Amino acid sequence: MKTLARITGGEVHSEDPKALTDLAASGQLYRTAPEGTRALLPLWYWLVFLAAAGLLFDVGVRRVSLEPTEVRRAAERTWARMRKKQEAQATAEEDAFLARLKQKKAVVEESLERQKAGRKFESTGPVTEPPPPGADEGVPAGPAVFSPKPPPPPPAANPAEETADDYFSKLRQAKKRAPHEKDSNE
Repeated sequence: MKTLARITGGEVHSEDPKALTDLAASGQLYRTAPEGTRALLPLWYWLVFLAAAGLLFDVGVRRVSLEPTEVRRAAERTWARMRKKQEAQATAEEDAFLARLKQKKAVVEESLERQKAGRKFESTGPVTEPPPPGADEGVPAGPAVFSPKPPPPPPAANPAEETADDYFSKLRQAKKRAPHEKDSNE
């Protein structure tokens, strides 16, 4: 220990409890720490970085226009997606889509039925099919005993009798009348 103290510039003290107590009371037991060194680093690097970030922020704020309502809607969609509410909304939209599709189907079916009812029934004559083999056994040859009459054709719908329910049909009727009224005025 004496060699180590000599190499490092320290002192050797005896291990007597009374001597150690006196040494601790005198304040020489512990050396004062050397004063810390201070390194001065240039601050201008950080100032240039902050100025560049501020410039980018300023240009961004001036050039990019954000609508508060759009930002709010985007935030709500993100929040809903995060909370898995999007699935419930998708099913509601899908149900609404199916309801609109069924309504369109009903409208188209109704218009097809109207067209079918409006067509004239034109019969080409009685349709005769040959009887199955063996069906004429035991039937006397001669005039037919029963000949069914064809059903009467349905009354044809007159387009002029249709009521004008909507604006478009009223406009079409006025357009058809316009040339005739023009000729009569001249």
